[in-house]
Order: sequence, then structure tokens, then C-alpha cells
Amino acid sequence: MALAKKQLGIKSASIQILAADTPEAKQVVEYLQAEYEKNLPGLHVTIHQVPLKQRLRMTTAYNFDFVYGTWAPDFADPINFIGDGGAYHLDSDYKNKTYWNDLKEARGKYATDSTERYQVLKNAEQQVVQRDAFMAPVFQGANAYLQNPKVKGLAVSPYGTTLFYRNVKINS
Repeated sequence: MALAKKQLGIKSASIQILAADTPEAKQVVEYLQAEYEKNLPGLHVTIHQVPLKQRLRMTTAYNFDFVYGTWAPDFADPINFIGDGGAYHLDSDYKNKTYWNDLKEARGKYATDSTERYQVLKNAEQQVVQRDAFMAPVFQGANAYLQNPKVKGLAVSPYGTTLFYRNVKINS
């Protein structure tokens, strides 16, 4: 932050975090606000919470400084997190050739070589998150379920976020 302020010739900066108006989003963005302001002296963070549909429209229209959004995977594979991961405008705006080549190799050249595939996906993640900071995962959500032993056939998605009731039977 000190280097950024020096290079920009400023003493302080202000940013706004856009988020949905859910209780969970409120907790997360308030935590981010506090941590950013504590760890980046001179940074002032405001929060702008709106209904989800409005947040999605604003995100699509690039009407944000930073946006906090939630996302759940579509399928159980690291490429689903690295190649999409809910990152807004990734396909259109992220121009890092190394990253895109790593994803291409993971889908093609190393599709059947799990060791090499894992390595190129790890490289892609380091590029987009650590080096370029195009996106920043905040946390990985989880759900815990208690199930009565009389309930049989309840299925949980591989990601733990969805329950499937179609085969449920309750034994007496």
C-alpha cells in the first residue's frame, strides 16, 4: 500500500465493495472492510449492498470497484474452480496467456495425466490468484447435515450443497 500511494502520489484511497443484501454477504464484506482498513493504512472502504438481481446487473455492467459474490461448483474438478470459479468477466477481461495456456493443456494435452494436469492447474491458480490477483477466493463454504438413521436414500451432491430427496424412504 505504501508503494502504491507513493507511485500514485496520494496519501489515501477509497474503494467500494459491491455485494448482495443477504445476511451472509453483509458479514463477509464487513469483515473484508475491517481487514482492508486495518492492514492497508490510508485505504477507506465503503460497502454497497443491493438485491442480488441488481448486484448481478451492476457486475455485468462493470459498475463496481470490487465485487463480492458467491458461487458453487458445477462439477467436482479443480478446473471448475480455476477456470470459472464465479470470477466475473474472466473470459473477456483476463488476458494472461500463461493462464489460458495452462487451462488449455489441462483440458487437452494433460487430460489423462493426473500428475501433469494437477501441476498446470496449480500454475494457473497461482497466476490468476497470487500473481495477478484477478480474483481472490475468500472462503470455501460447507454444510453439515444430521440425518436420522430411519431416513434412507437421501443423496448429497458431491459438493455438499444440494440434497436430493427423490429416493428418500423413512423406515419405522
